[in-house]
Amino acid sequence: MIRLLIKEIILGAVILVGGLLFFQSIGLAIWTKWIIFSFVLTALFTTGTVLFKLLKLSKSEWTGLSFAGITLVNQLILLILLFIFLEPEETNHRIVAKVGIGIYLIFLGIDTFWKLKWLLPPKTNGDSAGNI
Repeated sequence: MIRLLIKEIILGAVILVGGLLFFQSIGLAIWTKWIIFSFVLTALFTTGTVLFKLLKLSKSEWTGLSFAGITLVNQLILLILLFIFLEPEETNHRIVAKVGIGIYLIFLGIDTFWKLKWLLPPKTNGDSAGNI
């Protein structure tokens, strides 16, 4: 779990710096909103990982459903924050929202891959009993 948290924090830092460089290159000065968005995004994914660790320790049978629920809650929180911080009629804010949602989807895909790798046990070659 610690390795996964470190990967998520590093990915969050890359998103923060990459977004700041991107917005600087196109001439937008939306630093504080992007910094807040990056920190919130990283916090949502790291808290999701901690919740999965707690579910894994409790031997819950609802791991898949809880993964979907946590992802849904993260998406709702993120959309609410985008609507609170950004004004849709301003062009610069629309660009930030589009980039933010794209970054979120990329982060979600990478993080889902990491979590599935972490949650699902590796297959062993010698033990084929019970495999369909």
